[in-house]
Amino acid sequence: MVKILFFLPILLLVAFVNISVDPQGLYDCQKDKSQQEEYGIAKTLASGQDIQIFKGLDENLLQKYFIEDLTAIPDILVLGSSQIMGLGDNVFPGQRIINNSITNAALPDYLGIFDGYVKRGWYPKRVIILLSPQLITLPLYHSKWLTVKEDVDDMLQRLGQRAGPIKPPVLSPVWLNVFSFSYFQESVKKLRDTQTKVPKGLCLLLHDGRCLWQKVSSMNSKDRDIKTPNYMKQAQMAWGLKTDQNLENTLEKFILYMKVHHEQVTFCLLPFHPKQYQWLLDSPWPKRMDIIKIENYYRKLGQRLGVKIVGSYDPALGGFTQDDFYDAMHLKNEVLEKIFVNN
Repeated sequence: MVKILFFLPILLLVAFVNISVDPQGLYDCQKDKSQQEEYGIAKTLASGQDIQIFKGLDENLLQKYFIEDLTAIPDILVLGSSQIMGLGDNVFPGQRIINNSITNAALPDYLGIFDGYVKRGWYPKRVIILLSPQLITLPLYHSKWLTVKEDVDDMLQRLGQRAGPIKPPVLSPVWLNVFSFSYFQESVKKLRDTQTKVPKGLCLLLHDGRCLWQKVSSMNSKDRDIKTPNYMKQAQMAWGLKTDQNLENTLEKFILYMKVHHEQVTFCLLPFHPKQYQWLLDSPWPKRMDIIKIENYYRKLGQRLGVKIVGSYDPALGGFTQDDFYDAMHLKNEVLEKIFVNN
């Protein structure tokens, strides 16, 4: 009994942090959607207005509500990560384009977002899909898709595909995570990351789904030494990923599903920062990602399925230099636009 009383304060602290921080939105999404901030923002965007964002949101939940509130099917749909968030009707004038990209997108995000259109019986004429390495590698980057798990599961069922590695890294039922120490670790990480995020009020969401980071010009890749030990450590954690056959099968079935419904699918491979790409080629680190192997896989997949491919991971093929990047990962908006001119 004494031992239980000793651990009780610790359990209460874990529960308090998990519920209040709720890094994966497990409890916040239980609220009526009219009370959720994502719902209000989605309605604003769907009405054709832009909106300034002042804090982090559940991006998957925002996309879900955004799609539900759209009044017309888009001609072009963009699925991707923050690398392609700047692509919108600035590049495709005269066509209705919706950019449903979210930060650090993994394959479950794509599945859940696209299922929102399928539920409405909508199949856009064209889908531009960013093929990031993490789409077919493990571990998955993040699990924010858990708030739209039903949509992800529905899409997997349409594909006739088992979840495989696409599984929730949390306990079921949801309430058990109140006392989960692994969820507590995620909560602490979110609290720590909040302290280092971009200053509030810098993100402008446009009605076509684009996300424009204000003052982004102050981010100059020349001023960032991506050869520093700290960056190298982050790169090893981020790119020490191995391809997974189950994810490859799921992605292929997903592309075939879209093509069966008469969508024109375009694969997009965006270049890495020149220094980062060279590090991936030269690093003696045995667990580094085989970037050439992954690009070759995507290209063979595109050829086999008859899908057009735009771009390459290799910056030299497109003549890109470090001046074309905001930071180690993101192309400048005007450079991104040029890639898609006439594409």
